[in-house]
Amino acid sequence: MKPPSPSRLLRQAVALVIWTSLALIAVHYNTIIHPFILADNRHYTFYVFKILRHYPALKYLAAPLYIICAWLVIHTLGTLTDDRTPSPPPKESSVHAINSQTNFPASDKGSLAWISPLGCRVSFAIVWLAATTLSLVSAPLVEPRYCILPWLFWRLHVPSVQTSESDGGSPTDGQNDAAKRITGKDWFWRVICREDVRLWVETVWFAAINLMTGYMFLYRGFEWANEPGKMQRFMW
Repeated sequence: MKPPSPSRLLRQAVALVIWTSLALIAVHYNTIIHPFILADNRHYTFYVFKILRHYPALKYLAAPLYIICAWLVIHTLGTLTDDRTPSPPPKESSVHAINSQTNFPASDKGSLAWISPLGCRVSFAIVWLAATTLSLVSAPLVEPRYCILPWLFWRLHVPSVQTSESDGGSPTDGQNDAAKRITGKDWFWRVICREDVRLWVETVWFAAINLMTGYMFLYRGFEWANEPGKMQRFMW
């Protein structure tokens, strides 16, 4: 893949500056700290906004990060993961050839041969952005649970990773001579990565968050001065 041209880099830099400026304006005029957030120190958002009240400049430093994350979210929806120009779906003969090499069942040859679908439609991205904006911006409270449904719809529309034709076969397959030369360790990682390695990373990431949350809830309890003897626990 060729490196981006200087003119493209310049356009991207100008776009980043413009969007970051708009983000700074939005942060300045729309950072609302609801009284309920500062009324309960059992919630994680209480400590986030407590830090922002002591160090107001931090909210502005996060603006470029917002824009970069937003770009990555939209870019992931609209492009193939291998950054190659998509070709038309293979013909029946090539589909059969791919499935014979990868040992896919015949019933799956139509669905599994074209593994990397195109990105989602622009209409979906517009509707998804509008619905997410209406549900999050209009909520005066900041709650991570508000982001669950938008994230699920986004994740379901992320294109899958394209697998190579040599993936999926076992090291002892007679149909693929190259697979016979693969060591057990290499074959194991090919099988793992064939299922889209991002899913494994996300699973580990979410498991770590849940373990941390469970630990804080079970073992980091505290008492309020006005309610002695009653254990308070951290929660979302």
